[in-house]
Amino acid sequence: MKGVEMIKLLLLLLLSVSISRADSGTVKNGGTVFLKDAESYVGQAPMLPKAKPTASPSPKITPTPAPTPATSDPEDSENAVAEKSYPPAIIHRSSINVGQQIPVPTQYSPPQIVQGRNAAYTVIPATPTAFGTIQTGTTSETDGSGNTSFRDTQLNGFVNYGSPIRTLTPVVNPAGQPMGTKVITVSPNRILAPVTTTIQMSQ
Repeated sequence: MKGVEMIKLLLLLLLSVSISRADSGTVKNGGTVFLKDAESYVGQAPMLPKAKPTASPSPKITPTPAPTPATSDPEDSENAVAEKSYPPAIIHRSSINVGQQIPVPTQYSPPQIVQGRNAAYTVIPATPTAFGTIQTGTTSETDGSGNTSFRDTQLNGFVNYGSPIRTLTPVVNPAGQPMGTKVITVSPNRILAPVTTTIQMSQ
C-alpha cells in the first residue's frame, strides 16, 4: 500500500512541475489552458482561448443597377418632346352659304348685220360668250385660325348696256305709192350686267 501511495505522490509532483513550467496561453488537446503562475490568477475571470472565426462562404449577390433618376432639366424635356413624331397640323377652311347661285354673262360678242339678196339683211345681236355665277344669300366663312367673316349678298336686278338695232323701212299706201319711211327695231340687243348689294363683316 505504501508503494502505491508513493507512486501517486510522485505523479502529483510531476504534474505540478509540468503545470509550473507550462507557458500561458498554450492550448493542448482538449482545450485546457495552462498558466505559468496559477496563484496570481486566483479570483480573476477565467481566460478562454480565442477561437478563430471560420469564414463561411457568403452568397454571391449581383448588384442591381440603380434606376436613372428622372431629369428635371427643361431643355431635356423639350428635346424629348421634339423627338416625338406628330402628324402635320391641318388647318380646316369651312364655308356655309344659304342662298342661290345665279349664272350671269360676263363676255359678249359684238352685234352683226349680214346683207343678203334683194336688199334683205340679217341682224345678229350681241351674244354672250362667257358666263359666271353670283352667290346670293348669307355666307359665313372661317380659315381655321379663328378668323371668321360674314357676308350677305342680294341681287337687285340687271343693267342693260346694249343698244337696240333699228332700221328704216319705206311706207307705201294701198295703191303702192311710197309715202315715207319709218324706224323699226330689228333686235333689242341686250347686254346685261347684274347689280348686287353686299354687306360684309369680318373678325
